Amino acid sequence: MSGPVVAAVLLAAGFVVLDRGPRDDRPVVLPDTFAGLSPATAQWQFADRGDWRSQLTDTYGGHPFAGRAFAAAQPKILVNLVVVRTDSRDKADPALGRPPFTQIGQVTCTHTFELGGDLPEGVEDPGPFRKDSMMLCWRARETLTVSAFVLIGGLGLEQATARAVDEVWALQQ
Repeated sequence: MSGPVVAAVLLAAGFVVLDRGPRDDRPVVLPDTFAGLSPATAQWQFADRGDWRSQLTDTYGGHPFAGRAFAAAQPKILVNLVVVRTDSRDKADPALGRPPFTQIGQVTCTHTFELGGDLPEGVEDPGPFRKDSMMLCWRARETLTVSAFVLIGGLGLEQATARAVDEVWALQQ
């Protein structure tokens, strides 16, 4: 190969490598409890569903991920915890969050959502909406996202959820 061709090939390969960004292929570590909550019963374990696993595999292109639901009966609380070893702020749960945001240390939280995307037939997109009983908190960087989606019981749990997100974040280090 001539010098300019070799240089062009090396330059192109460099862009491909740089474009990929850093990867962290270590397994995800999930806690046994989250914010004092125990794992939810099997019926609420979203991460055990094959459709959820295949959707996240497609979405994250092989980056390690895991999820688990946590719950309490009294007061009623249900939290979906998802950890992905890539930046997922523009995908999955964090992408549903809308301002106003509350910053608690390195964790971002909101009670405002926009479902968007492909909704089931007959379901009208409500646009941005606020629901005090729901809350989404996340922390992210280029190689890690920890998100907690409080589906039931989110009112007043901002500080506890943010602390728990930080604890799960520390498990991944």
